Amino acid sequence: MHCVDSLLFTTILVTSVFFTRIVAPARLPLRETSEPYCWLGDSTAHEETIPTVFKACDDAIGSMLTNAQSSQKPIQFGRKPGLGYKVPAQWRRGNCQVKIDVHGEDDIEIASFIDIARQAILVNLFCVAPRPHYGGTKLVGRNQVMNVSLSGLPQPQSKLQLGKPSAVNPQLDD
Repeated sequence: MHCVDSLLFTTILVTSVFFTRIVAPARLPLRETSEPYCWLGDSTAHEETIPTVFKACDDAIGSMLTNAQSSQKPIQFGRKPGLGYKVPAQWRRGNCQVKIDVHGEDDIEIASFIDIARQAILVNLFCVAPRPHYGGTKLVGRNQVMNVSLSGLPQPQSKLQLGKPSAVNPQLDD
Protein backbone atom coordinates (compact mmCIF):
# COMPACT_ATOMS: atom_id res chain seq x y z
CA MET A 1 0.00 0.00 0.00
CA HIS A 2 2.89 2.36 0.82
CA CYS A 3 4.34 1.89 -2.69
CA VAL A 4 0.99 2.77 -4.27
CA ASP A 5 0.70 5.90 -2.09
CA SER A 6 4.26 6.94 -2.97
CA LEU A 7 3.68 6.37 -6.69
CA LEU A 8 0.43 8.34 -6.57
CA PHE A 9 2.18 11.16 -4.69
CA THR A 10 4.97 11.30 -7.28
CA THR A 11 2.51 11.19 -10.17
CA ILE A 12 0.51 14.10 -8.76
CA LEU A 13 3.57 16.24 -8.12
CA VAL A 14 5.23 15.41 -11.45
CA THR A 15 2.00 16.24 -13.26
CA SER A 16 1.89 19.50 -11.34
CA VAL A 17 5.50 20.27 -12.22
CA PHE A 18 4.97 19.60 -15.92
CA PHE A 19 1.72 21.60 -15.94
CA THR A 20 3.57 24.51 -14.35
CA ARG A 21 6.50 24.25 -16.79
CA ILE A 22 4.65 23.51 -20.03
CA VAL A 23 1.02 24.66 -19.83
CA ALA A 24 1.32 27.72 -17.60
CA PRO A 25 4.86 29.12 -18.06
CA ALA A 26 3.67 32.74 -17.93
CA ARG A 27 2.99 32.39 -14.19
CA LEU A 28 6.63 31.62 -13.36
CA PRO A 29 9.77 33.71 -13.79
CA LEU A 30 12.18 32.36 -16.40
CA ARG A 31 14.76 31.24 -13.83
CA GLU A 32 12.19 28.95 -12.14
CA THR A 33 11.98 26.83 -15.30
CA SER A 34 15.72 26.23 -15.61
CA GLU A 35 17.12 22.76 -15.19
CA PRO A 36 18.87 21.82 -11.94
CA TYR A 37 22.64 21.63 -11.53
CA CYS A 38 23.64 17.95 -11.29
CA TRP A 39 26.66 16.66 -9.40
CA LEU A 40 28.95 14.30 -11.26
CA GLY A 41 30.75 12.82 -8.29
CA ASP A 42 33.99 14.72 -8.84
CA SER A 43 33.22 17.77 -6.69
CA THR A 44 35.44 18.27 -3.66
CA ALA A 45 32.65 20.34 -2.08
CA HIS A 46 30.58 17.18 -1.76
CA GLU A 47 33.20 14.58 -0.78
CA GLU A 48 30.74 12.31 1.03
CA THR A 49 28.25 12.23 -1.84
CA ILE A 50 27.64 8.75 -3.23
CA PRO A 51 25.15 7.55 -5.83
CA THR A 52 21.56 7.23 -4.65
CA VAL A 53 18.30 5.91 -6.09
CA PHE A 54 15.14 7.62 -7.34
CA LYS A 55 12.84 5.78 -4.90
CA ALA A 56 14.82 6.80 -1.80
CA CYS A 57 14.80 10.44 -2.92
CA ASP A 58 11.10 10.26 -3.75
CA ASP A 59 10.46 8.97 -0.20
CA ALA A 60 12.64 11.73 1.30
CA ILE A 61 10.67 14.39 -0.62
CA GLY A 62 7.45 12.82 0.66
CA SER A 63 8.83 12.91 4.19
CA MET A 64 9.57 16.62 3.83
CA LEU A 65 5.96 17.29 2.81
CA THR A 66 4.56 15.03 5.52
CA ASN A 67 6.51 16.89 8.21
CA ALA A 68 5.69 20.36 6.84
CA GLN A 69 3.26 22.34 8.97
CA SER A 70 1.40 23.89 6.04
CA SER A 71 2.68 22.72 2.70
CA GLN A 72 0.82 25.17 0.43
CA LYS A 73 1.22 28.41 2.36
CA PRO A 74 4.29 30.57 1.53
CA ILE A 75 6.48 31.09 4.59
CA GLN A 76 9.82 32.74 5.35
CA PHE A 77 12.94 30.59 5.47
CA GLY A 78 16.18 31.77 7.03
CA ARG A 79 18.90 31.11 9.59
CA LYS A 80 17.85 33.82 12.04
CA PRO A 81 15.57 32.88 14.94
CA GLY A 82 11.97 34.04 14.74
CA LEU A 83 11.40 33.37 11.03
CA GLY A 84 8.73 30.98 9.78
CA TYR A 85 11.14 28.05 9.27
CA LYS A 86 14.77 27.79 10.38
CA VAL A 87 17.25 26.36 7.89
CA PRO A 88 19.35 24.40 7.15
CA ALA A 89 16.88 21.51 7.33
CA GLN A 90 17.17 18.00 5.97
CA TRP A 91 15.09 14.89 5.50
CA ARG A 92 16.54 11.46 4.84
CA ARG A 93 15.18 8.16 3.58
CA GLY A 94 17.50 5.29 2.77
CA ASN A 95 20.73 6.85 1.55
CA CYS A 96 19.05 9.93 0.01
CA GLN A 97 19.02 13.30 1.74
CA VAL A 98 16.88 16.30 0.81
CA LYS A 99 18.39 19.50 2.19
CA ILE A 100 17.21 23.11 2.06
CA ASP A 101 19.37 26.08 3.00
CA VAL A 102 19.71 29.77 2.22
CA HIS A 103 22.98 31.11 0.82
CA GLY A 104 23.95 33.60 3.55
CA GLU A 105 23.33 34.24 7.23
CA ASP A 106 21.07 37.25 6.54
CA ASP A 107 19.22 35.82 3.53
CA ILE A 108 15.46 35.35 3.81
CA GLU A 109 13.53 33.31 1.28
CA ILE A 110 9.78 33.09 0.75
CA ALA A 111 8.43 29.78 -0.57
CA SER A 112 5.96 27.02 0.20
CA PHE A 113 6.89 23.41 0.83
CA ILE A 114 4.95 22.46 -2.32
CA ASP A 115 7.22 24.81 -4.33
CA ILE A 116 10.27 23.23 -2.72
CA ALA A 117 8.94 19.72 -3.44
CA ARG A 118 8.34 20.62 -7.11
CA GLN A 119 11.95 21.73 -7.50
CA ALA A 120 13.20 18.68 -5.58
CA ILE A 121 11.26 16.41 -7.95
CA LEU A 122 12.99 18.11 -10.89
CA VAL A 123 16.37 17.40 -9.28
CA ASN A 124 15.26 13.79 -8.77
CA LEU A 125 14.18 13.47 -12.41
CA PHE A 126 17.18 15.24 -13.97
CA CYS A 127 20.01 14.31 -11.57
CA VAL A 128 19.14 11.12 -9.68
CA ALA A 129 17.22 9.05 -12.23
CA PRO A 130 19.94 9.20 -14.96
CA ARG A 131 23.52 8.07 -14.37
CA PRO A 132 25.68 8.76 -12.36
CA HIS A 133 22.88 9.21 -9.74
CA TYR A 134 24.78 11.63 -7.46
CA GLY A 135 21.95 14.16 -7.13
CA GLY A 136 22.07 17.89 -7.57
CA THR A 137 20.69 21.24 -6.50
CA LYS A 138 18.19 23.85 -7.66
CA LEU A 139 17.29 27.39 -6.65
CA VAL A 140 13.86 27.81 -5.10
CA GLY A 141 11.68 30.66 -3.88
CA ARG A 142 10.83 34.24 -4.83
CA ASN A 143 14.23 35.75 -4.04
CA GLN A 144 16.26 32.81 -5.42
CA VAL A 145 18.56 32.74 -2.37
CA MET A 146 17.68 29.21 -1.23
CA ASN A 147 18.62 25.83 -2.70
CA VAL A 148 16.99 22.44 -2.45
CA SER A 149 19.56 19.68 -2.85
CA LEU A 150 19.30 15.91 -3.19
CA SER A 151 22.32 13.76 -2.56
CA GLY A 152 23.31 10.23 -1.72
CA LEU A 153 25.01 9.77 1.63
CA PRO A 154 26.62 6.70 3.18
CA GLN A 155 24.28 4.72 5.39
CA PRO A 156 24.96 5.44 9.06
CA GLN A 157 26.68 2.54 10.75
CA SER A 158 24.53 0.91 13.38
CA LYS A 159 25.93 1.21 16.88
CA LEU A 160 26.88 -1.99 18.65
CA GLN A 161 24.49 -2.45 21.53
CA LEU A 162 25.78 -4.33 24.51
CA GLY A 163 23.18 -6.16 26.54
CA LYS A 164 23.11 -8.05 29.81
CA PRO A 165 24.46 -11.61 29.85
CA SER A 166 21.84 -14.10 28.80
CA ALA A 167 20.44 -16.54 31.36
CA VAL A 168 20.38 -19.17 28.60
CA ASN A 169 24.21 -19.28 28.55
CA PRO A 170 25.24 -19.12 32.20
CA GLN A 171 28.96 -19.22 32.96
CA LEU A 172 30.20 -22.72 33.78
CA ASP A 173 31.93 -23.34 37.09
CA ASP A 174 34.67 -25.97 37.26
